[in-house]
Amino acid sequence: MMWGRQRRKNDKHFDQARLLDSATAGVCFEMRFQAEWRDGKETHHSLDALIATRVTNRARREAARYHADDLQAAQDAINALVGIADAECEPYCSALVARVELRLAPAAEQDAAEYRRATAHVERLLYLKKMLYSDPTLLAIDHLNRHPDLVTNIDVASFQRLATSLASSDRWWYPLLSTLQSLGAKISDKNGSYWAMNALLAALQEGAPEVVDEEGLRGIADKLTKRCHAATPDDLTQLEQLSWSPLENDLDQEGTS
Repeated sequence: MMWGRQRRKNDKHFDQARLLDSATAGVCFEMRFQAEWRDGKETHHSLDALIATRVTNRARREAARYHADDLQAAQDAINALVGIADAECEPYCSALVARVELRLAPAAEQDAAEYRRATAHVERLLYLKKMLYSDPTLLAIDHLNRHPDLVTNIDVASFQRLATSLASSDRWWYPLLSTLQSLGAKISDKNGSYWAMNALLAALQEGAPEVVDEEGLRGIADKLTKRCHAATPDDLTQLEQLSWSPLENDLDQEGTS
């Protein structure tokens, strides 16, 4: 019986670092690896490039699942994957396996640690918002827990006002302002911000004219609403751009707000 010729086994260390995006925004792993494979049936003029690309692509998909400060877990997971023979290099090579080593540059280590701290801080704030600032009683208890010396001087009404104000802003004002911003951005006309500002001021003049006067918006409100009836934004030669100064409360210069 004739046995087929055993193809030559190859072994190479790829010492030029490949960057792999991690789950930590803006921070990459540096990967170097050792690869083993057997000759294929056909010749590839850049076989090293093919090997490096296959190993890097497999590692990249796995690395994106791990944060940069979880380097050892990421390295183990990648090795578990690339340690299984890759059949997609046929017919140029076969039985491609690799062993990788991950590193982080010193600056990347610092960025990863700061990202983790920032993420934990944001998660804590979101938890406090959900658990405390929606309930004035819990908010007051938390304050007393951190400042027990104020137990006889605490003003419960102030916590009620604060919780109510935060809840109202979150439920009404933020979505409203976000909608107005989206309106100005989506209107193709270069004066989209004009329409958004005019819509808000018109509603305020109709529903709460005293607020317009109290906040010193009467001048800009009158100018905008009167111009709206006289012409469209494209017809306004002096309103190509809008800017409102919070100090003067007026159209004091040209420039889209």
